[in-house]
Amino acid sequence: MGTGTADRGRESTVGPTIGRFLEPSASTRTRIAVVGDIHLSIDTHGTWKVLHRTERRLSTVIADCELDDLDGIIFAGDLTRSGSHREFESFDELVEPLEVPWVAIPGNHDVPPWDGRNPDGSLTRDEFAAAYADGSFPTVARFGGVDVVGLNTASTPDDRLSGWGGDVSDEQLAALDDRLSSLENPIVCCHHNLYPLAEQPEAEPWEWFSLDRPAALEAVLSNHDVPLVVSAHHHLPAATVRDDLRELIVPPVCSFPQAYCVLEIDERGTTARLVPLATPEETVEAYWHAATGDPLGRGVLEMASSRLERLPLVDERADDERPNCEERR
Repeated sequence: MGTGTADRGRESTVGPTIGRFLEPSASTRTRIAVVGDIHLSIDTHGTWKVLHRTERRLSTVIADCELDDLDGIIFAGDLTRSGSHREFESFDELVEPLEVPWVAIPGNHDVPPWDGRNPDGSLTRDEFAAAYADGSFPTVARFGGVDVVGLNTASTPDDRLSGWGGDVSDEQLAALDDRLSSLENPIVCCHHNLYPLAEQPEAEPWEWFSLDRPAALEAVLSNHDVPLVVSAHHHLPAATVRDDLRELIVPPVCSFPQAYCVLEIDERGTTARLVPLATPEETVEAYWHAATGDPLGRGVLEMASSRLERLPLVDERADDERPNCEERR
């Protein structure tokens, strides 16, 4: 198990801007940390996810958030490597000092893909919701001037998900439609991405990054004028705008570039900033593990590096009439 002390050897705790959006906006200045893909491991080394550093990375997140002026924290899924009780117990111990309010949604590594229990005894969807949300999904938390709505895209009642793909069940879509009608200023957070990225191969396992039925979720969001979806899962930073719906994919804690995101929301709109977690030497280590890892890890590294070189990926508040943003399929 890696060291649990927060890292003070970082060059800076202020990173570059991933994107600037016209919406959501808020009359009350609001700052929210979004932490994705921790993959907390207690006894595994290596892989492109740098599993032996995951406790250290999460410890740094917690130390940052305790010192920062935040209204809330979203843990955007894949809190653990395998969903074991020991990994969740370790997560609980590390986040216990937090005084900032927080909520968590499940990723595909946290709960089984169907509404039941795995033979290894990992948490069910309902047990996860009871422990880390408000008891069910969608879950709602008010952070500052924003209503954060968390979805479960990692499991469905009918055991139809393939691989580590995701979807929002019909029951959850109906509940989301109902809950959004009473919220003032919602943003929606889910682990799986709404749509594939433009350069993403149209084949397994790449297709498992995005939702099986994105149009069904998008229809509900459009009906309620939800301006932003925040997701994780792809292990890279990304930002897109499509038909007045924005999607922000937050970077991973575990793998390159080992970072999280802070949303700064005010009356002008939203700025999404990347916050690095590793020292320069540790960043090199994470890059090496990805560059020498399996084909998926190498592919994600290439896509992540390309985006880091051209930040910000969206700037709706630039002087140009036409927003600068990357494409998605």
